[in-house]
Amino acid sequence: MKNFTFFLLAFFFVLNNLYAQDANNSVGFLGETPNSAIVGGTAILDVNINVADSLPANLMIGIIKLDAEGNPGIQPVTMKIIQLSDTVPYAKQVTDTISVPADLALSSTLTDGDKYAYFCTILTAAFSPIDAEYSEVNVVDISVGNNVGFSPSPYDIAMPGSKIALTADLTIADAQAANLMFGVIKRDAEGNPDVQPQIMKIIPLTGDASYCKHLTDTISLPADFALSSTLTEGTKYSYFCTILTAAFSPVDQEYSDVSVVESTNSVSFSPLPNGAASPGDEVLISAGITVADAQPANLMIGIIKLDADGNPDIQPQIMKIIRLTDEAPYCKRVTDTVSIPADFALSSTLSNGDKYAYFCTILTATFSPVDQEYSEVLITVTSVNEYNLNSVGLYPNPVKDIIHLTDYEPNEQVGVYSVAGALILNSVMSSNEIDVSGLNPGVYLLKGKSFVSKFIKQ
Repeated sequence: MKNFTFFLLAFFFVLNNLYAQDANNSVGFLGETPNSAIVGGTAILDVNINVADSLPANLMIGIIKLDAEGNPGIQPVTMKIIQLSDTVPYAKQVTDTISVPADLALSSTLTDGDKYAYFCTILTAAFSPIDAEYSEVNVVDISVGNNVGFSPSPYDIAMPGSKIALTADLTIADAQAANLMFGVIKRDAEGNPDVQPQIMKIIPLTGDASYCKHLTDTISLPADFALSSTLTEGTKYSYFCTILTAAFSPVDQEYSDVSVVESTNSVSFSPLPNGAASPGDEVLISAGITVADAQPANLMIGIIKLDADGNPDIQPQIMKIIRLTDEAPYCKRVTDTVSIPADFALSSTLSNGDKYAYFCTILTATFSPVDQEYSEVLITVTSVNEYNLNSVGLYPNPVKDIIHLTDYEPNEQVGVYSVAGALILNSVMSSNEIDVSGLNPGVYLLKGKSFVSKFIKQ
């Protein structure tokens, strides 16, 4: 295990600054929003609100158009206003439903560069906006049917006795889908599931079809659950999410493999962060956490210098602390963003032997380290600066699965590169779409013969 001495000075700084953000009026979607909306249906949105003073008097939720730069239109295409009447200061969660107009244009018919987004905004009594958040959404017709999928994929480690939060996106086109079932099941080497799930939970679906929603619930593994290492050769565990009829016949389902391991307090990158970044970048860092007892209370992520022997500096260059509030034991993945200052020193300017690394660390309530992991990163001048080329419009950015280009030449050869210049993916532009779902989260460059653009993969 690496030396933890660099944390000692950092903790005193953190203790003075950890909760400074609590004094803001802010709003944001709770977890993720549904990734689709069905014309003529509804969408169920979950919003988190923090109100520090009497300014916010209303919450507005709805759907709006964004242009290629992410700027919202003046007029939402659909909206609902909810009065806020709590006594300040307060924090609360609001769940409400918006109606999607039956004549709303599908996302596939929008002008190049335009896209839809769900939005949530807090407003004064005079309806002046204070804070807002947008989440891109694909507007589809009822032909998409009833379907379900994990969003995001669950953390692929679990422990006997632990609780696991599973999150799914539901698109319900008709009244056939009446229940959602979460759980763990065994699958053989060909991917065929057992007849009987090892553990499951059934959640009634109460929305009136058609609708879209994002649903999170928790399953518990028994304390005597068999470890993956003890399974018959070729057999593995998988999480599953399934929508069922009222008679419990399956309509649609998805699997996600999971390894059941011995109980421990541990943290690791999940997946590894991109190995290169540039000053000014926003970097997504995802950590998988297993918590066997009440000891870990915080997660710290960031960037630090390591010497030639892998020993860390006393002071992290960049860090962020995230409180862990779940009840042990549990397993989860946490994703957050760290910002690299525009004047951050490049890796090439470090002393001989020194290097940068991302780190993720779980800490006690008194900020003593419990476990940590490092992943080296090169801080370089972005390769975009090496080319005197035009940028091309692309959306969404950040992206989960599919990038759309607003301008391209048919059959043009384009490449996806790391910011260090390594070719990751080649594609021929037969349409304006590029599938980047297989990339790890991080910053990438998209290069054609006449353009270079940067994008962030979530």
